[in-house]
Amino acid sequence: MRTNIKLIEIILEMLNDIDIKKSDKILETQDKKKLLNYINKEYLNINEYKALISSIRLDKENIIEILYEILLFISKNKFYDDSLNNSQELIKNAAEYGFTWPNSRSCFNKVEEEFIELREAVKNKNKNNILEEMGDLIFTLQCFATLNNFNFNNIIDSANNKFQKRFIKLQEIAKVNKLNLKKVSTKTKEKLWQQAKKDLLSSQ
Repeated sequence: MRTNIKLIEIILEMLNDIDIKKSDKILETQDKKKLLNYINKEYLNINEYKALISSIRLDKENIIEILYEILLFISKNKFYDDSLNNSQELIKNAAEYGFTWPNSRSCFNKVEEEFIELREAVKNKNKNNILEEMGDLIFTLQCFATLNNFNFNNIIDSANNKFQKRFIKLQEIAKVNKLNLKKVSTKTKEKLWQQAKKDLLSSQ
């Protein structure tokens, strides 16, 4: 497939610069023309982009990939991790009033405390309490990340990517060994997982 990566990068760069909140407000008015004018005025020199697109020969696969990248980008920026972003705002607002931990060590102590409370909730099989304690633990972990200037969304993305790579590798190993993952034992699944981790590390 003749994929023009540069074109995709340009489109994504343009979308990344757009103020999603402001464009959402315009969308709420259902004024498409106003939104297009806003994007054109603030972020896009339409003549330059016309020249760029006309100079590139695109086939159906190229167009599909571009649309996919755009949809993926918009979905991630508008809907992905909204709750985590809200938590980030709450944490920052509280910190402005001095309502925060004095250092990361004291915050991590709270993380450990929340983990113990979650473990107790699981032990007692109290579903509502489990959900509450999971929320408290995630929120406190985000507080810890904020104190250390870590991007919590990036942390989650990294964890997702790592799991995805390992699981794909695990599936490949299972296929080579003609194993049905739905039927093998938990012990076998753990062995496959460890082998996947090992194979990925050795390939780095």
